[in-house]
Amino acid sequence: MGEEVRSGMRRFAIGLLASSLLTLFTGAQTSSLGARMERVLAAPSPESTSRARRLSSDDVVDGLKSMLTDGASIAVIKLGARHGFGAPDGYRLPPLAATGGDTHAYERLCRAAASTASQAGPILREAINDLHFPAPEAVLNGSPTAATQFLRDHAGEHIRAELVPVVSRSYRATLASLDDETPVIALHAESRIADHLAQATTEAFLHVIAEQETLIRNSTAARSTPQLINVFGRAV
Repeated sequence: MGEEVRSGMRRFAIGLLASSLLTLFTGAQTSSLGARMERVLAAPSPESTSRARRLSSDDVVDGLKSMLTDGASIAVIKLGARHGFGAPDGYRLPPLAATGGDTHAYERLCRAAASTASQAGPILREAINDLHFPAPEAVLNGSPTAATQFLRDHAGEHIRAELVPVVSRSYRATLASLDDETPVIALHAESRIADHLAQATTEAFLHVIAEQETLIRNSTAARSTPQLINVFGRAV
């Protein structure tokens, strides 16, 4: 009888030890799992991490200039085409008193403006590259055409002045391709015509650039460069 008691006590002690070890092991597992869950829950999501990343001012400037350059390239192609001005789907030049309402004279102005636009790429690129944005984030988060307005305010007059000699050459070339009497009549007003066309062509460029800026801000498909994707992909 004594042996049975001792045997029972040994089995009880072994069972108690096994139960204690199991409880200890299970608790450790639970604690480890809980710690891992806490770390997972505490870690920021990829989306929030992406939102948390901030663009540097240099990144923003690169994006704004890339957007303006993209618009300028499209403007040169569109306005520099043969019917970029004056045609039903072209840019309408404002009236000029010097033409006297002459339809043929207006067509010559449109041809000269298109020729000017086709040569204006370097002037536009230089003006855009030379822009200094003191507060680029304000332009980035501004109106749909904030960058174009900045270009107008800070480089519009420079662009117009640089276009004047190009207009004069284009207008003379247009007249030279016509009859001999036309230059004699028209050159009396060439200075006014050159100023008029330079201003009108500048406005046409800014109009197309503003359209492209709005498109880039609103459409991911219009963001054709890494700079545009980097800046406007996060900004909208």
